[in-house]
Amino acid sequence: MKKRRKHKSTDTQKFKQTEKHSRFLSSVVEQSADGVAIADMEENLLFVNKKWVIMHGYEKEDELLGQNLTVFHNEEQLKSDVEPFNLQVKKHGHHTGEVGHIRRDGTIFPTQMTTTLLRDEKNDIVAIAGVVTDITERKQAEKTIREQLLYSNALNKIARLVNSEDNPEVIFEATTTILGETLKTDRALIYNVDFNKGKLIGLSEWLNMKEQEISPTLDTYDISVFGDGLNWLWENRTKIESHVDQVALPLNKDGSGEILHNYMQIKSGLWVPVSFREEGFYLLVFNQILYRRIWRKGEFDFLDSVTEQVNIALQKIKFLNALQNAKEKAEENDRLKSAFLANMSHEIRTPMNGIMGFANLLKGKSLSGEKQQLYINIIENSGKRMLNIINDLINISKIESGQMKVSLSETNINEQIEYLYMFFYPETEEKKLQLISSLPAKEAVIKTDREKVFAILTNLIKNSIKYTYKGIIEFGYTKKGSFLEFFVKDTGIGIAQNKIPIIFERFVQADLSLSSQYEGAGLGLSITKAYVEMLGGRIWIESEVGKGTQVYFTIPYETRNYEKVTLKDASELIKVAQLKNLNILIAEDEETSKTYLTIIIKSICKEIMYAKTGKEAVEHCRKNLDIDLILMDIRMPEMDGYEATRKIREFNKDVIIIAQTAYALTEDREKAIIAGCNDYITKPIKKDELMLIIAKHLSFLAAT
Repeated sequence: MKKRRKHKSTDTQKFKQTEKHSRFLSSVVEQSADGVAIADMEENLLFVNKKWVIMHGYEKEDELLGQNLTVFHNEEQLKSDVEPFNLQVKKHGHHTGEVGHIRRDGTIFPTQMTTTLLRDEKNDIVAIAGVVTDITERKQAEKTIREQLLYSNALNKIARLVNSEDNPEVIFEATTTILGETLKTDRALIYNVDFNKGKLIGLSEWLNMKEQEISPTLDTYDISVFGDGLNWLWENRTKIESHVDQVALPLNKDGSGEILHNYMQIKSGLWVPVSFREEGFYLLVFNQILYRRIWRKGEFDFLDSVTEQVNIALQKIKFLNALQNAKEKAEENDRLKSAFLANMSHEIRTPMNGIMGFANLLKGKSLSGEKQQLYINIIENSGKRMLNIINDLINISKIESGQMKVSLSETNINEQIEYLYMFFYPETEEKKLQLISSLPAKEAVIKTDREKVFAILTNLIKNSIKYTYKGIIEFGYTKKGSFLEFFVKDTGIGIAQNKIPIIFERFVQADLSLSSQYEGAGLGLSITKAYVEMLGGRIWIESEVGKGTQVYFTIPYETRNYEKVTLKDASELIKVAQLKNLNILIAEDEETSKTYLTIIIKSICKEIMYAKTGKEAVEHCRKNLDIDLILMDIRMPEMDGYEATRKIREFNKDVIIIAQTAYALTEDREKAIIAGCNDYITKPIKKDELMLIIAKHLSFLAAT
């Protein structure tokens, strides 16, 4: 009996322990952070815990009991995940691996699943137990790490490219490839947005070649096609993301969205501006053709890093190019200066040799009159050449130092053109110099710097004469809107195309292959360009070697109706002057100059008077009110020419006063005009030039 009670007590205890253990296990399963399920051999659910129910989007266990396990997988998962997984379970009795599951609402999530075959005491399989962990966060973290590693590798590639490459085209081509492959887009492109050219210029393109439906679109487009979007990028300097069913607002106004999404069949597009500059910016473009794509923050952060790298590359290239250009410019300037100094030595010594050499030969006692005249002509031409060089050096120095000023006054352009025609006609008679002007006298008086316009035209005509052996030299102007466009055309030797961009540089003539054949310091065109720009115009050249050159320049057209007697032929005016027998006063303290002037004007004079000081000039005019013309030297003792002119103008407004000075500066002419002089001539005075100036002012006398 005792033994029985003992046995009974032991069985009860075991039963109680087993029941307690079962409740404990049940509690553990119910409170587990993982989903637990048990299914029969046909994979129909017998048990699920609360976590399994919640994890799969259900509310109660009863909704799942009796359901087949296949309800948690789609066909693709059954093939790719479940079937290989079950094979391992059957083979080993258990298996752990990653399997995709589907929630009640159809969303998919990744799981870590452990499945075990349950056996009875006879070792027969009676059920299947599964434990599932939702690994969405872990998979997302792994994906983020993989992406960061991918982006890091891509940025390293671009950084290496930036450091090693100085060619923008190579950088653009490599960048589109790296971005296309890294972001797994369908199409990646880079454009140059150039507002100055009005173009969206295609630079490089990468295509996902695995997809046959992706075709190239790289091209150059007018900015007007995508104008609103590009202007928005310029103003806001941030990205535009657009989709076929949700077109970005900046692409709506001008129809850009319809072109992109409908015509070009882009389901999703992304525009990322890069490297803004004065004339525009570069644009990264990403197109999705096969499916709609929402770009994520991590991708935007990556693109921000890429654009920063690309911008650094472009800035580096710009800096290196500027540095290289500066270096080349400095080397070129050094070379040109050396060439200039060598050329100047030649240019100065050559005329000096002519002056000194032939002046010495004139001392010979047995010289014939013919040889004397020849030597004198050589000395005169050498002096002219020397004077031109000195004038150019003075002018370029004043331009360089900013001391060259613009002196605006009313100027009759027709008169200047006609004067230059008469002045150069003897030299160009064989070359058929032709004159073209297009404004009537009333409209030909404009407000400009007379001396600078004269110097510009003189330089250009001299160049044409120098480089033209036969044919025609033609000059003049036409009115184009608010500007006068002047031209000097010739049928000379022409200029090579590669020389045209540098033809206005200082000293450049000294570097040309022509320099050994043609004299000159290489400053004339540089001075000419500076004068044109100071007057508010521009200058350009069209030329072809062997066919000739056309130089054009513009100056602003500011005018008023102005009635004035036009310049007649100089010889006719001189005849009028001779008939009138002019009374002329020469105010000059230097004896040689006085003698020279007397010889020049003798043929047109009735009487010549002389004054050695400014005071004497004023007194002569007071006593002789019938003086027609005064040749007034500016630099004289007791009273200079400016002051003497002002004194004379107090009582005589009509006498013509022509200032003569050794100062070849524009402001000296301005001072003379302000003082009351009618005109101005610089020493050394040329007979033809003086006679033309006298003839011009005698046009008023001729009309009286």
